[in-house]
Amino acid sequence: MDRRNALLTLGSAAICSFAGCSSKDDSESVAPPPLTEIILWSVLETGESVSAKITVEKDGSQIFETVHEFEGENRFSLTKDWMGDAVPYSVTIELVSTEGTDTYSSSDFSHDSNDCWILYGDLGSSSVFLGGMIGEEHC
Repeated sequence: MDRRNALLTLGSAAICSFAGCSSKDDSESVAPPPLTEIILWSVLETGESVSAKITVEKDGSQIFETVHEFEGENRFSLTKDWMGDAVPYSVTIELVSTEGTDTYSSSDFSHDSNDCWILYGDLGSSSVFLGGMIGEEHC
């Protein structure tokens, strides 16, 4: 191997280690991806309503709680200045409707990325989809 190729190889290994892609044992903990937004879409029929209690914990402490009433089709979006840190976030949504009460949590799905994530939910009268949109294109 000539000197130029040796330097390129060493330089690539140094950059890769700095960026976190070293092939060494990944025993170091990786910071959780930051939560940047909560979006809930109501796809309820006209005349149907759901009350949603939204609770957010950041790094184990509750930092936000609100109740939002959904009727028919509408959208709720939440972006706050306390979002965006690389610490664990947990979002719990308790829905109260004529069908009863259901609780959904962001811990029910995984986000295996170091990029940011957005909690996204579709609320219907008989079904709820709750998931995370992950990656830079969403944040």
